[in-house]
Amino acid sequence: MKLAEHPGYGVYLREQETARRFREAVHLWKGSREPVVADAYSLLWTYDSAQELFRSLSRLFHEYNQALWEQFPYCRQCGGQCCGVNAARVSMVDLLALAVLEGSLPALPEAVDLTKRDCIYYTSGGCGWPDQWRTVKCWMFYCLGSGQWELSDASSERYNSITEALEKVVIDGLPDALHRYEEVCADPLTAHLVDPLDFANMFIHAMDEILVRPFMNRYPGIGADRSHEAYGFDQDQPLIQADSLVGEDETLAFIAEAVHRVYDGASLAPKEHGITSNRLLADLEQLEWIVLGKPGNSRELLEEMYHRYAHTPLSTLGEYASTWQQMRQQIRLLLDRFLRYLQPP
Repeated sequence: MKLAEHPGYGVYLREQETARRFREAVHLWKGSREPVVADAYSLLWTYDSAQELFRSLSRLFHEYNQALWEQFPYCRQCGGQCCGVNAARVSMVDLLALAVLEGSLPALPEAVDLTKRDCIYYTSGGCGWPDQWRTVKCWMFYCLGSGQWELSDASSERYNSITEALEKVVIDGLPDALHRYEEVCADPLTAHLVDPLDFANMFIHAMDEILVRPFMNRYPGIGADRSHEAYGFDQDQPLIQADSLVGEDETLAFIAEAVHRVYDGASLAPKEHGITSNRLLADLEQLEWIVLGKPGNSRELLEEMYHRYAHTPLSTLGEYASTWQQMRQQIRLLLDRFLRYLQPP
């Protein structure tokens, strides 16, 4: 298909433009040798120290992915099913990392071997991003499996084993600057490892706090005189805009509460409906993936889940009866109100 026909093409153009601005800003920073200061964390960054930070993180995430590969069979066998349209969620952290590491966002040809459901950066050889840095969200994400990857009764033990392996990697390899963030905020990043999307979001937030925002404040207007009309940009907008997390607060709050109810041992729907605790956890994870990752087949996934919960009982006697009703409501809400955001045009 033609690149311009891919539903992620507009986002790709904006990412290319923002990446160019980061390269210009980093080039000035490298030449000036003036520091970037994160006062709240007592951190002072030079170009060289920022480069070493991102190199350390690159090593950390390669070890993180290796642990997933060794510990978790789904990632070895899935074949990139999570590489859906707009799923990469390129953040400001990713673009600054590429610029500092002297890499570049993949430049795509006019014709690509993709479907409209594929991530625009996906190739026949896998991810098109440079091996030295791939998006934080893609590096950290893994799922418990769906469809042909049915969860077994041992899934909790397997999940705990994976989390423990990843925790060791993070504790051993996390740079001192991020430990400083943990100390100031009293919020260890490893506490978020149980949910890979939450971990990615918190990691992006931490990097935003200690480096990205201070850098953007130091270089707010580089390249603003360039023509942005071809990309649909406002001439008066800042050089680099702050990253934002994608998601619907109400649905994410419901997911968090429902997960706690499962682990607290709340009662389940009658067995004849076939919804076990593992099934619910898998569906909650998939719902979170739809909200945050926006895969290209979101509509089909939502409809499949909706039919699973459509006939579960409504009851005021048991806590989980209300959860089934909320599950239906949340899925219906996404289908009705947010379908235009979840589906490619």
